[in-house]
Amino acid sequence: MRSAGLILIITAVLSWVFQHLGWRVPVFKAYSVLDDGPIAFWQWGTLLRVGAIALGVWFLLRPAGPPNPLSQKRWKRFKSIRRGYVSLLILIGLSGFALLDNVIIGKQALAVSYQGQWSFPFLRANPIPGTHFGLGYEAETDYRELKRVFDATGGGRVILPLVPYSARIDTPPQSRAITRLAGGTLHDDRKNKAFSGTAYTVFKDKPGQHRREYRVRQGILHGIASGFDESGTLVERIEYADGKIVREDRLGQDIDLPALQARESTEIRQVLYPPVAPNFEERHFLGTDSSGTDIVALLYAGFQLQWAAAGFYTIFVFALGISVGCAMGYLGGKFDLFGQRFVEIWSALPFLFIVILIRSTVSPGIVVLVLVLAAFSWMGLSYNLRGATYGERSRDYVSAARLLGAGNTRIIFRHILPNILSILVTKLPFTVEALIASLTALDFLGFGLPPGEPSWGSLLKDGTDNMNAPWILYSAFAAIVVTLILITFVGEAIREAFDPKRFTVYR
Repeated sequence: MRSAGLILIITAVLSWVFQHLGWRVPVFKAYSVLDDGPIAFWQWGTLLRVGAIALGVWFLLRPAGPPNPLSQKRWKRFKSIRRGYVSLLILIGLSGFALLDNVIIGKQALAVSYQGQWSFPFLRANPIPGTHFGLGYEAETDYRELKRVFDATGGGRVILPLVPYSARIDTPPQSRAITRLAGGTLHDDRKNKAFSGTAYTVFKDKPGQHRREYRVRQGILHGIASGFDESGTLVERIEYADGKIVREDRLGQDIDLPALQARESTEIRQVLYPPVAPNFEERHFLGTDSSGTDIVALLYAGFQLQWAAAGFYTIFVFALGISVGCAMGYLGGKFDLFGQRFVEIWSALPFLFIVILIRSTVSPGIVVLVLVLAAFSWMGLSYNLRGATYGERSRDYVSAARLLGAGNTRIIFRHILPNILSILVTKLPFTVEALIASLTALDFLGFGLPPGEPSWGSLLKDGTDNMNAPWILYSAFAAIVVTLILITFVGEAIREAFDPKRFTVYR
């Protein structure tokens, strides 16, 4: 426990330091995943760091005792239930994968070599302008375009993540290469037939900039083709008929068309409109949604958000449920009577109506949404703990603690609560499961996170609205179902391992 406390303190302090230095170091960035807006001292990440430091100090100051034989028996029983144990290992692995942030998935390059110097953009919170790498704009560098430029010109080297896309404000133009046969006709290798549609070429030194756009019918250029200069200005218009030029117009007197044509790439690419099917060439391993966002990036960012929200939600629900439930069960009398009436009235409030009211008034972020969900989710836990505490308060160890002068708070949290810990442990996985299901349902109905935030529910809704793109629905459905099944298996195994009938003998 002391090593765990030391890790908590170190990671919390370092994440604070890295954030204010402008570094986005993976793992440490997990503390600020719930923060909105620019860096500030008083954010939800600050609360998480303070809580981690307090918990770490408690672990360090807690006196070390001998191993609890009952806990060892429970852990051994849990490991014997292979389905739950393997599910726990998978969830731990997915959690570690989520902490890597944009090392594996993200639009920031891992490393860039330019003019003999290496830079690591994925570690920087402040974006690097394109002019820093010789591109002609001041905005944040498009590292996918930079890689295409460097590959074409040999001006440097760019190392991108496995999935070089982000889930937020990153909808790159979709395309794929079209084969030009010996006779000049264009062939669609994927469909194994002559290509028909819209195609384009690019500049050799600017692979992200269109040079010409063509209309193709049965593999032959037909119709109006448009030519552009390096700034994207229309400079020529060509009319084709069955692959032959019928008319060519130059739009401007000072345009050097031969120079532009010399810079034109011979490769022809197809213009794809989202949603785009899975495409390994462009690293869209699960395709894109209707807005052009990569689905793998959406699922990854959604998992990060759900996992962080689940931790915050569980802390809030357990804090309220334990405090109110144990107090009602231990104190009894009028406090218990009025407490039960309050819980009954609170639980009778129309939850969905309140969520709709809040959503129509403001655009809540993830923290506000989780607080609203938690405010209506602690009543069941409080009733369970009330009954367990009511039974434990008549035990001899509680009477002995009273005789020794222990106060009510100490008796509840130091004596009674450890003896009803099995209720909390068995409730934990299903509390996380409830949060994921609730967030997904609210986002699916349109009352959850604002547009633009990565959400499994929104992706599921997008899939049902675009049944002609089944990869969207299948990806979202598989992610939700697999996650909930893994958590359910862990919960069932914990419930079996903490079953009081297995290791308890009544005399």
